[in-house]
Amino acid sequence: MTKEAWIQHMESACGFERPSRGGSKAVWQDMMELHKAQGCRECKDRLTTKRKSANAKAKEDAYRSCGLTKVIGCVTGQVYWE
Repeated sequence: MTKEAWIQHMESACGFERPSRGGSKAVWQDMMELHKAQGCRECKDRLTTKRKSANAKAKEDAYRSCGLTKVIGCVTGQVYWE
């Protein structure tokens, strides 16, 4: 789930506008915490997506700092580093 899709989910589930659209930041944060405490599956999916993208970015940064470049294999089409 993308960040924008998750924000739209929160707006529809909580019934409040996000702070960037004129809603109260304090109310938004309170409602977000209450909604997450209910164990919403879509919110858990967003957390999983956020964690995976952060891990992938860290891995890519580590490989690049070692001087490796990302290459796509011509036969298999898989991505590897060399």
